Amino acid sequence: MLPRLLRYSPKRRSGAVGGLEKTEPAVATDGAEFDVGFGFPRVAAQTLKEHSTGGSVQMARIGIITCSNCTQDLDCASVVCLADLRKRSGFFSEYPPDEPIELVGIINCAGCPTVNAEEKILRRVRSVADFRVDAIHFSFCLTALCPFKVKYLKVIGESYPDVKLVMGTHTPRDPGEFQKEIRELLCADRSTLTDLIKGRPTSKDL
Repeated sequence: MLPRLLRYSPKRRSGAVGGLEKTEPAVATDGAEFDVGFGFPRVAAQTLKEHSTGGSVQMARIGIITCSNCTQDLDCASVVCLADLRKRSGFFSEYPPDEPIELVGIINCAGCPTVNAEEKILRRVRSVADFRVDAIHFSFCLTALCPFKVKYLKVIGESYPDVKLVMGTHTPRDPGEFQKEIRELLCADRSTLTDLIKGRPTSKDL
C-alpha cells in the first residue's frame, strides 16, 4: 500500500503542515489510493525537519524529475519550478524556512516505458539519487500529464526506499486545463526535415 500524500493548499487549514493538507482517498480501480483533485497516488511529502538536529541547520538535498514532452519537445526550462523553489512556494513550502535547500540536479523522464519496462526510469533517477538526495520531486507537469506515474512511483520507491518522493514542485494549476493546453502545443503543425527534403514551404517561408 502506498503511503498517504500531503497535497498543496494555498490556505493553511487545521492539520495542514507547511501549506500541505491531508486529503481523503478516492478508490482507484487498481486498488491504489488516488488524490481526488489531481489523480495521482498518495506518496508521502513528509516534512524534512528531521535534517535539523542538535540546533544545527543542515541542508536538504533534492532532485527534480520532469516530463520529457515538456522539456524536450516544448522547451520548458523548469523556470517556474525553480522560481517556487527559491521562494519556498508550492510544494517547496514544506521545507523548514531556516533550512537551506540544495538542488542536486534536474532530470527529465525517459519517455514511454512501453507496457512493462517502467524500470527504464531508474537509469535517469540514478543520475541524482546516487548523490545523496533526501527527496525527489515529481514536477507538476509530470503529475498532471504522465500515464505511467503510478508505476514510476512504485519502482523508484522500491529501488530508493530512503528517498522521499514528493508529487509536485510549483504551485499547481488546474490539471484539466493544463492538459488541454499541452495537447494543443504538442499537436500544433510545424515544419520538419521532411518538409525541407520535399521542398515544401517551411515556417521560415510563411
